[in-house]
Amino acid sequence: MKTRHLYFVLFTTIILGSCANIIPLEGGPRDTTPPKLIKAIPDTFSLSFHASKIILIFNEFVVISNASKEVFVSPPMKIKPELILKGKSVDVVLKDTLLPNTTYIIRFGKSIADNNEGNIASTLTYVFSTGTFIDSLKIRFKTLDAFTLKPIADATIMLYNTQSDSLAYHYDPYYIGESKADGSSSLEYLANGNFAVVAIKESNRNLRYDKPDEWIGFLDHTVQSGDSVEHRILMFREQKGENKLRFARMIHPGKICFVFQQPVDSAKIEPLTDSLPAFATAIEFGSAAHDSILYWYKPILSDTLKFRIWQNNSWDTISVKKPRPQSVGSGNKGKGSQTATIQPEIPKLEIKTASSADADYTLPVTFIASAPIEKLNPLLATLRTDNSPVLFELDFKDTLHRQLQLKTKLTPGKSYTFTLLPNCLTDLFGQSHDTLVFNIKTTLPSDYSEITMEIENISNTPTILLQWIDEKEQIVQQKTGNINEEGQAIVVFSRILQGKYTLRLIYDTNQNNKWDTGDYAIGQQPEKVSYYPQIIEVKKGFDMTLQWQIGKTDSRGKNKN
Repeated sequence: MKTRHLYFVLFTTIILGSCANIIPLEGGPRDTTPPKLIKAIPDTFSLSFHASKIILIFNEFVVISNASKEVFVSPPMKIKPELILKGKSVDVVLKDTLLPNTTYIIRFGKSIADNNEGNIASTLTYVFSTGTFIDSLKIRFKTLDAFTLKPIADATIMLYNTQSDSLAYHYDPYYIGESKADGSSSLEYLANGNFAVVAIKESNRNLRYDKPDEWIGFLDHTVQSGDSVEHRILMFREQKGENKLRFARMIHPGKICFVFQQPVDSAKIEPLTDSLPAFATAIEFGSAAHDSILYWYKPILSDTLKFRIWQNNSWDTISVKKPRPQSVGSGNKGKGSQTATIQPEIPKLEIKTASSADADYTLPVTFIASAPIEKLNPLLATLRTDNSPVLFELDFKDTLHRQLQLKTKLTPGKSYTFTLLPNCLTDLFGQSHDTLVFNIKTTLPSDYSEITMEIENISNTPTILLQWIDEKEQIVQQKTGNINEEGQAIVVFSRILQGKYTLRLIYDTNQNNKWDTGDYAIGQQPEKVSYYPQIIEVKKGFDMTLQWQIGKTDSRGKNKN
């Protein structure tokens, strides 16, 4: 009996164990707190400092990462400190001779994080003085995109105690800081003095302006430590020299994106693989910034396509490979698991209206196709209003045949139904669409408003460009304004629909009808940009005259409270 009972228990345990649903223990919310410094030896803010090693003790185990690029010392040391990990502590070994009567700031950047979750002690600094006091002056900065006037985060602000036209190219800064999410920064524990200022946004963390895609900004004047001003640094990407290709990537078979360092008007690229179309006949801009080009072609069997591009006064050959197939598992690990391979597919053809707003009754209605259209059969399209057919024409707005225009005499304030039957449009890849129905409502003359801008206090430019911008950051209208002797201009925007808008003013000093960036090497700032100080809310059929006195802040428009 005892033996039988034992077999029963074992059998039951095995069966229940194999059928049991094992639920892992939940560990609660993820720890997002960075390691906390609980003690430093010698203590931070020490005076008459002469130690060769600093011990930082944390409340948990930490790890060190990329210390050679992340740890910065102000004033700079010729030999950088060495970080040695010891469990919950880090030894900072000073290998350079310290200057007398000098306040030092060690910024650890992203070099120290907790061992479990990788939370970075990004604000960790250690301050000491080899003299009898800690320097206590500071300077405040704000880093902004010179064109949009939006804040730039994670920019490195560099102060130099010497003057040169090439500081950011060759010299280590005397002090450094980093901008926050709102673009603000405060460099503290500074000695009394005047400093040249340069800000860069870089990826290699070498405190040098040495890559064409890096951002830079600089002040035309030196800054006195301890002043009460928040200094604005307008940052930009230079657009000079040869515009080089950064990379080329196949988005899917039939579509390749060529990305350049700067905005590009044209590119000298030729396909080397047979059966590919001539480059100039199959391209369009891939972004609003015009720094990328999309190249369309009919897919071929080759996994690698070859092109040649003219740069550096010679032809370079580039290869573009098909995207790798993705392996997708069944979700079960072990013997019974299965893996499927998904080949990169060409997306289905989609047709959308170019705008979600009501259609302007004076203009053709534009539709955007997701791929170039190769065949158009207008007999499979209908336009109706009040259950009656309307005569119309279909045509393409662009040479690539992605923008389809519906042309007819539209009646103001009417509703139309535009229908595309299957095979009306066939794209480059032989794909068509299901039946598509678009409901179109046209505007009325009373929907539009006229906005007159009376602008004063304009200086140092013969002409201005005014850009009327909608909530999607799209330029609705651009106007040129001539400045009179009193620094005034009057510019009228007509046929503006109801909505909220921003107004941007560009000081077009070289009169080339566009905004120009700066040039650090010759000390040239980008063309000045101002924004109307409030969001402009336009109501239906309500004309307005707005006065704008150009001020010193030029901040982006904000909603009125």
